[in-house]
Amino acid sequence: MTRKLLVTSVGSGVGHAILAALRRSEAPWYVVGANSEAFSAGVFDCDSAWLTPPVSDRAAFEARLIEIVEAERPALIVPGRDDDLPILAAMRERLAELGAFALVGSPEAVDICSDKYRTAKVFRAAGLPFTETAASREEIEALLAACGFPLLAKPRRGFASRGVRVLFDRDGIEAVLACGAEMVVQEYLAPRSWNKARAEITPSDVERDGMLRQDEEMSAEVFLGRDGKALGVIAWCADKVHGEAPAVEVLDDPLLEAVVREGAELLGRHGMIGPCNIAAKRLADGSWGFFEVNARFTGSTGVRAAFGFGEIEAAWRHFIEGEEKPDCLTFDKDRVVCRYLAETVVRKDDLDELRQRGKWRASS
Repeated sequence: MTRKLLVTSVGSGVGHAILAALRRSEAPWYVVGANSEAFSAGVFDCDSAWLTPPVSDRAAFEARLIEIVEAERPALIVPGRDDDLPILAAMRERLAELGAFALVGSPEAVDICSDKYRTAKVFRAAGLPFTETAASREEIEALLAACGFPLLAKPRRGFASRGVRVLFDRDGIEAVLACGAEMVVQEYLAPRSWNKARAEITPSDVERDGMLRQDEEMSAEVFLGRDGKALGVIAWCADKVHGEAPAVEVLDDPLLEAVVREGAELLGRHGMIGPCNIAAKRLADGSWGFFEVNARFTGSTGVRAAFGFGEIEAAWRHFIEGEEKPDCLTFDKDRVVCRYLAETVVRKDDLDELRQRGKWRASS
């Protein structure tokens, strides 16, 4: 039987990754895509597609989403962007009444992950290794006294490395404070391979071709079941470019897997279900330091599927079919994945149809 699901923001990087994961599944899928822009490759990789208002127009977006669900009747809804999460979390019961299960945690769990300052406070209160995160002048001064420059500034609610910058002096701190509550500051975690003391790190070290270097970043995906307990864990390491990893290698580190499982299940107690992504770096003493958590699938979802870690398959089998522990959350440790950009060729008539009618269906 064909499985029908709806992917919101399907034209995003995460949306593309979800589609890539589905292409590796042996099950027959019918994918309904929703996106605010018609001119997007991911839209036309779906079986049908609908235009939506931007999520900034929340009432209009919610009304359109209900219209799509009533017309298409998907059993599963998968968010493709951070901005979709709080809306879907708030709509879970209404969508369930229409027969659609939204793969998103509780509003509480989503907010903990969306607010980087709150994430740090919740994790550190539980004794988990989240890097110290400061927002006020007093907290930033205490952080500076504890670790010195450089520091890392980032939007309190942001994603994909947007707005992230490294601070080397007090002018940088003052610029961050001028943004009010919109920014947070963390200790800058340098890769161990640099073999440099913090005081030796310079602006030329942290940037390459004008872009922030993201060397040796670790990500771990924990898939949580309906009870907030981990059904599977996979961790990998990569050097990222613009927040994306062109090549990925699985990490075989039981200690790391144990600590990220503990972190994800902490969120599970706040109502988190489904995908939970934790980003970290290895510290000088060999331990791991978390610096970010995502309450959604990521741009590496297709990569994990290539390793054999089938999260979309698991979501369907666990949340829709009721299977307690799907056997598709394993992976091949002997594989590495190299990634590349691809193109989607679209008929102009199809693009015009979506633009003019607000919906499009692939011809058989």
